[in-house]
Amino acid sequence: MNHQSRGSPRAVGSTGSPGEAPTDRDSPRTLTRFLSELGTGFAFVGRQYKITVGTRDYFVDLLFYHLELRRFIVFELKAVAAEPEHIGKLNFYVNVVDDRLRKEQHGDGPTVGILLAAGRDDVAVQYLLAGIDHPAGGIDLSGVAGRGSPSPS
Repeated sequence: MNHQSRGSPRAVGSTGSPGEAPTDRDSPRTLTRFLSELGTGFAFVGRQYKITVGTRDYFVDLLFYHLELRRFIVFELKAVAAEPEHIGKLNFYVNVVDDRLRKEQHGDGPTVGILLAAGRDDVAVQYLLAGIDHPAGGIDLSGVAGRGSPSPS
């Protein structure tokens, strides 16, 4: 396994209210709007992207490759508030994508993981990310629902 400079879950977001939470039905639309706010450079790799680890299949909600940053971006979508197990699952996906898809010899940087959740508790988020030994932050996604632009938090 590639243990060098691996990425990590980088953001825990909120869409503002439970009624605006990403769901399996509307999350691609919500995420498309969010990505357009972030800017250009995102190439779609897959939705429910299958990865097999051991004897079990897992499915990454959305997988992109950022052309300018030269790195994979893993999106984990949750229609509930961020929970510790969501960060663990996202970190698992980031590690697998980093190990199996990332090509350092081609200049790929560490994989980035982004958790989009229906809500967040900033104190809980600090604890959720405390065990991650790479930079991490939060994004307020309330602008995705039409109330302004996403802003770093």
